[in-house]
Amino acid sequence: MRLFKNIWQQIMDINPFKGDVLPSRVYLFERGRPCLPFPHLLNYKTPLALFDAFYTNAKSPDLFERDNRYLYVMGMPPVFITRDPAVIRAVLLATGDKPGQFDRDTTPMTGIARVTGVNSLLYANGKVWRKQKQMSAGPFGKGSLFQPEEFHEFEKTFRKTIEKRLIVLRDAQKMSKKNIYRVEIEQEIQPIMLEMLVNNFFGGSVEYKELRERYVPALVSLIDYMIT
Repeated sequence: MRLFKNIWQQIMDINPFKGDVLPSRVYLFERGRPCLPFPHLLNYKTPLALFDAFYTNAKSPDLFERDNRYLYVMGMPPVFITRDPAVIRAVLLATGDKPGQFDRDTTPMTGIARVTGVNSLLYANGKVWRKQKQMSAGPFGKGSLFQPEEFHEFEKTFRKTIEKRLIVLRDAQKMSKKNIYRVEIEQEIQPIMLEMLVNNFFGGSVEYKELRERYVPALVSLIDYMIT
């Protein structure tokens, strides 16, 4: 019945949303768009183009209608997209692990789910995510992490490692006999951040050299796998 209702509303151009301020409709076929406003084989890898397709012909004098749009596709439930900061903020405030709140959007975490599974803390949703979040709230809450001693440990680790890396940089510059020596900053930041996370945040004990030579390359390969 819902399918037929959606098709009827689509044919009759009935706005499925209620209220005093309504979003405007995106039609399937319009000129001037970079692509069709729904994912298919030719555009599913370009989400920004999809987003642009929603707003290419958004020329209503009403600001709310320009920033908030909806789309009907073949009888499926309407898709609502917004770029209105007030609406985005309202949705974020209503998203969480409490009863009656929205489930979070896991679309950006799809690549992570390919590696960790769908029931991991980073990707799970619904009851599973709510239970996981409650279990992790204590050790990872603001009261546990945002403490002066925690930040002092981060500062000590950061300073110690940076001093060693500066010595390596000076030695490399001397060997090159050049006034200017270029360094790939990302290759320096990655192991430092991982060191602070592993040794300070999680209380582990892994040497910087092992983090740099073994774990960072492994993480880079893993991230490449998740996003490709």
